[in-house]
Amino acid sequence: MKPSNPRVTITAMLTAALALMLMLPPEAPGYGTQRQRNAGLPADWLPDAMDLEVTDRLGERIPLDITLVDGAGREVTLGRLLDGERPVVLNLGYYQCPSLCTVMLNKLLDAVRDMAWTPGQEYTILTVSFDPREGPELARAKKQAYINELGRPEAAGGWHFLTGSETEVDRLREAVGFPIKWDDRLGEWAHPGVLVLLSGEGKVSRYLDLQVDAAALRMGLNEAKRGNVGVLDLIFSVCFAWDPQRGAYTLQAVGLMKVGGALTVVVLGGVIATALWREHRRRRRAAGAVSGGANVPSVSGVVDGGRY
Repeated sequence: MKPSNPRVTITAMLTAALALMLMLPPEAPGYGTQRQRNAGLPADWLPDAMDLEVTDRLGERIPLDITLVDGAGREVTLGRLLDGERPVVLNLGYYQCPSLCTVMLNKLLDAVRDMAWTPGQEYTILTVSFDPREGPELARAKKQAYINELGRPEAAGGWHFLTGSETEVDRLREAVGFPIKWDDRLGEWAHPGVLVLLSGEGKVSRYLDLQVDAAALRMGLNEAKRGNVGVLDLIFSVCFAWDPQRGAYTLQAVGLMKVGGALTVVVLGGVIATALWREHRRRRRAAGAVSGGANVPSVSGVVDGGRY
């Protein structure tokens, strides 16, 4: 039986240890209601009832038979927009919003621009107006403006700007727990500023608020893909924990210690593995020199006149 290579064995053990350390979950995040954060916007610029809370629907599936209208005036069901594989960013608001919706949409645009992923390729974006008075013309104009600003024409096929009837949009809002309220003082809608991440099958996976950036968006989309996380995303998931009160990922000391400990294991393991491998090679050379019979004198001869 061929002896095992100690370097390979130790490397495998260290790799397994590193994987276990990184895969240890951070403290279990809570999933309380996501409270609207105004990110420093002037209080008199925002509608009343900005204390509206999203009701978590994590793990629940939205109705795929909800029918909306695209910028060309065509009716389309959510079942046609979701392909069962690519995760989805659901952005609820309304196109003539003078404040929060525009802030949220611009934050989403910044995050999308900073990502290598492109809507329509790795994921899908659905920007839906919940105001039944808005129609396809507004959706079409808004889409053109944002796709132009993004600078990726190929994203047009994966970033959908939609409108719909009050009945159908309300079904969608209720499915993801997104409340709205009319503000008579300002003459506009009050609503939370959150993005809803869905799996390709339409299951609610995560809520992200105004703190969203490229890293948080990518991490959330990977979660929506049910664990399809790369090495960098895995490290991110260990170092950052979900803060349900902020609706964002926050740096955690425990995660940093895990990664630091894992890197220490790798470095020390590499030193030990190299030393053992050198010792193994030295012994193999020594054994080979003896077994090869080089310059070993014959023990056959004559003793007391007889052969042995």
